[in-house]
Amino acid sequence: GFSLSQISTNAFVWFLLRSLEHLETRRNMPTTIWRFRLPDGVHLVSCTHGQMCNDVYIDVDGKPAVVGSGSYHQFYVVGHYCEIDIRTRRIPVKYHLYIEGRDVETGVTREENISTGAEILTFIMMFCLGFLFSLLGLLCFCIWYAVAVKNKVTNIDCTHRNVLDKEHEPATTVHSPLVPS
Repeated sequence: GFSLSQISTNAFVWFLLRSLEHLETRRNMPTTIWRFRLPDGVHLVSCTHGQMCNDVYIDVDGKPAVVGSGSYHQFYVVGHYCEIDIRTRRIPVKYHLYIEGRDVETGVTREENISTGAEILTFIMMFCLGFLFSLLGLLCFCIWYAVAVKNKVTNIDCTHRNVLDKEHEPATTVHSPLVPS
């Protein structure tokens, strides 16, 4: 079961998170704007994305086209099929606008853009860095442990040696400071 303190803590955390979401309004959310030419003229698409609340507002030529949440949105600009893909797994967040399947900025298709080596390379690089730092941490721990064990063994060995020496030496001999007289 749950205690009253757990329930009140959970309720407080939920309330805190919900109130933080409401601090992010459309006015203070980041907006990405694309300006591009189609056969009928120049068009403007803006994507306002709340990164805390995940709300998305897409305007086409200043008029609302999509209001929702998530990372993938479809709409039309003067009969042309468009998609906005929001890549939130990277820092900074990447926004891509595709018209008829081609990225407005690069001309690459969505499938090619998803499978490009950039994200795969980033993932592999981050995985390798994490693995290397784990190995480095393990190596540092092993060195520290070996030094600590060696110091303990050395101190014990010195102590035993001094005790043995004390038994076989005359009483006037001055001993190491490690072993009290």
